[in-house]
Amino acid sequence: MPEEICRNFVSSKLEKSTLKPPKAPSIIEVIWSPHFPSWIKVNTDRASTKNPVKASARGIFRNSEGICIGCFSPFLGNENALFAELVAAITTIEIAHQ
Repeated sequence: MPEEICRNFVSSKLEKSTLKPPKAPSIIEVIWSPHFPSWIKVNTDRASTKNPVKASARGIFRNSEGICIGCFSPFLGNENALFAELVAAITTIEIAHQ
């Protein structure tokens, strides 16, 4: 279901405009910081390649002590980065809703 929603969204966006990738950002160190007790924090990301096109989305759920309590990482096949980002967001919402 998330894949179908994302595929339709990406198709409509690609028909209306030409995507221009931004310059590669500089690498910065990211340090995890604890959040409120009893909260669950999720970090998501996506990965994609150009030749051949392959994409994946991933996320990790952590408790307030930084301990991993769940994660996901579906391989999406021949999709672009926008599609992978949307799948990551929708999958996160679906898992959180459970």
